[in-house]
Amino acid sequence: MRLLACLLIVLACAVCVCAQTASFGGPNLGFVSDPAGTTLRPILGVPGASTIGPPVGLGAAIRGAVISPKHDYVMARSGEADAVVFFQLSVGAAFQVVDGIRPDVVAISPAGSAAAFYNHDAKTLEILEGMPQSARVAWRFDASVIAGRLVRMAVSDDGILALLNFADAGARTLWLIDRSGALRRLSSIQPAVFTFVENRHDAVVADEGARQVYVFRDIDGAASRIPLLPVGSPGGFTAVAASADARRVFIAREQAGGVTIVNLDGFTSVTIPCGCRPTGLHPLKGAALFRLTEPSTDPMTILDASTSPPRTLVIPPSVWGTKPE
Repeated sequence: MRLLACLLIVLACAVCVCAQTASFGGPNLGFVSDPAGTTLRPILGVPGASTIGPPVGLGAAIRGAVISPKHDYVMARSGEADAVVFFQLSVGAAFQVVDGIRPDVVAISPAGSAAAFYNHDAKTLEILEGMPQSARVAWRFDASVIAGRLVRMAVSDDGILALLNFADAGARTLWLIDRSGALRRLSSIQPAVFTFVENRHDAVVADEGARQVYVFRDIDGAASRIPLLPVGSPGGFTAVAASADARRVFIAREQAGGVTIVNLDGFTSVTIPCGCRPTGLHPLKGAALFRLTEPSTDPMTILDASTSPPRTLVIPPSVWGTKPE
């Protein structure tokens, strides 16, 4: 408690400094962090004319930063107490510290209104609601009933559902859990990547075994399963995402070297080459804008699916060794 109290005092004193260093006068596409989550940088400009800006000073040392899909806050660990802290990125102010949570795996819902924390040693899942201003633990689940180790998870925007991917002796299983504690395995699925659809109980799941991507409608109810790819499509899925209006699904595959976009109205699809190996579909600010590759000393590739036709763009590389001012 004493360490946490000291951390709160330090962060409160840093707010005025952060407000000066984390606000920007011009347009930006959001933020990126280094692999350790210790440094944040803005992507300044607009699609097609953007660059990585200088490090953002938050007034406190952080690690394990996770940026919200809307890029309005970042969640990180800070201080000797390893407390979870929320920073409002519009002004750089630390506005909440959540005590008692030490997550090894973190997932934020598509709209950023809920989060899932998981601790490997305790095998405990915690779901937070009211993100970010009124973040609170809404419910917990003891995952010791599931064999193996958690690999990946996702949470719905209302905080009612979570998808958990466990690996045990080389086999992967996908489980659906709700806030009542009801647990159900999604059979015949070898999950690679998955996500909920914004503000819905629908989910997009990439099945590496079947080399197929499914949309699960009403996954906690009737759970109809709709395949999106032709039979015999390549696997190697690295990420899936859905548009905010739930009309398009985006599928990134390392082997394909691009992103497949499936229109759910007519189930037509198009693959946009990127000249890269996409490692994710990280949403940026704006409609249907995603970061495909990790920040490094190489150019960073983004997908702009707000245009017709969709296009890929590159952002010049940046030097990540620079410290915030």
